[in-house]
Amino acid sequence: MAKLERGEGLEETVIGEVRALAAEGKHGRAQAIGEALRRRPETLTLGRLATRIVAHQRGDLPLAWAQLRGLPSATWARFAAAEHVR
Repeated sequence: MAKLERGEGLEETVIGEVRALAAEGKHGRAQAIGEALRRRPETLTLGRLATRIVAHQRGDLPLAWAQLRGLPSATWARFAAAEHVR
């Protein structure tokens, strides 16, 4: 929330939080964020990106790639480029 208060965008804040949780080994919490966001049409893309990042860090590459399917390359390149090139 502090990042939002400082004016950082919602997408950057969520992706940063998901990355931080996953890095701490809190994959379940990070995954729950992605799943919650995927439930609403207006946050579906963000949820798919979050789920993709967690899946990639867990080594579930089929799920990670599935989350990119249908997303514009500019979207995933902006938020999940590191996972794409690994």
